Amino acid sequence: MVMKIENWNGALDTFTFPYNPTVFDVTADSDYVMSTYNYQGYGILSSSGTRFPLSLVLTGHFSGTSKTTNFDTFAQHFGESDRLKKLYFESTKFYLGVGQQLKKVHSGGRTNFIDYVFPFKGICGIAFGDTERTSGTNTGNATTYVKRIIGTVTSGASAVTLSDALGLTVTVPASVLTTNEKVLYQFVWMANTGIGVFQTMYGWVGFEVTVTNSGSATSTVAFQLVDSGGTPNFTSSVQAEDVVHNTTDETFTRVVSVTDNSTLVLQDDIMASGEAYVIYRKTELAISSGGYGVLRLKSGANVSTVATTNLTSPTVYFHDGYVV
Repeated sequence: MVMKIENWNGALDTFTFPYNPTVFDVTADSDYVMSTYNYQGYGILSSSGTRFPLSLVLTGHFSGTSKTTNFDTFAQHFGESDRLKKLYFESTKFYLGVGQQLKKVHSGGRTNFIDYVFPFKGICGIAFGDTERTSGTNTGNATTYVKRIIGTVTSGASAVTLSDALGLTVTVPASVLTTNEKVLYQFVWMANTGIGVFQTMYGWVGFEVTVTNSGSATSTVAFQLVDSGGTPNFTSSVQAEDVVHNTTDETFTRVVSVTDNSTLVLQDDIMASGEAYVIYRKTELAISSGGYGVLRLKSGANVSTVATTNLTSPTVYFHDGYVV
């Protein structure tokens, strides 16, 4: 197996290592804080109870005539602070996270090599199975995360509730819902907090932005969604940071800017002529019962243990979870 790096959302943009790193070190970090009290027989242990990060360090080199190109492509992946990355260590398993630092080492006796040391921070303490699934059980050896839920609101007069078998719930109030509109839940999304500063947002929930036509691209333009076949009225209905879902090939990206009533600039090149889309906007009114809105699926549990109310034909997506 040759290791590779891909984007979690949007275009995959795969970088495959010409040969694996020499050392691949994985450390599980604690997700708790321990406070002790002098002269007392107890302490306080605080934990979120749902996520704990991983620290990974890759040590290796690039060589030959492509060494500089390989290093630059590698570095570009980890210079993208607005994207989560999938770091594959097996052909069917990956860690999810971001690069923390990239050290380029020049050695006088290794003129045909570029050595590197790269720390990678996994945002959750498990590895994921490569296959995105919508049915069956979590066949991994660890509790995994619900990647995404999509459904159509049955009644705008009632709240939408998402829940798992571990007691965690996410509720979207009826006040922001309309009958027959779509709702999107995402395990994690890179959110722009302002002026290009991105942070990981867990339990992202959005509702469908009204677009007054069929919702299909009419032209193929790189990094744009062009829909001139009707009256989508992007100027009045869409804004930067909305999420575009290509329902033809199941890809997602964010809106960078609105050009005019029929054209959007996208972060990723995911739309082609004839492909259908739905646009979502985050609702700040979604309420989580705990666990930061992160829904989970136990090892060996069927996906049917993730329940939804007031959604017609909901689809629950997940990856098998592994402690490795």
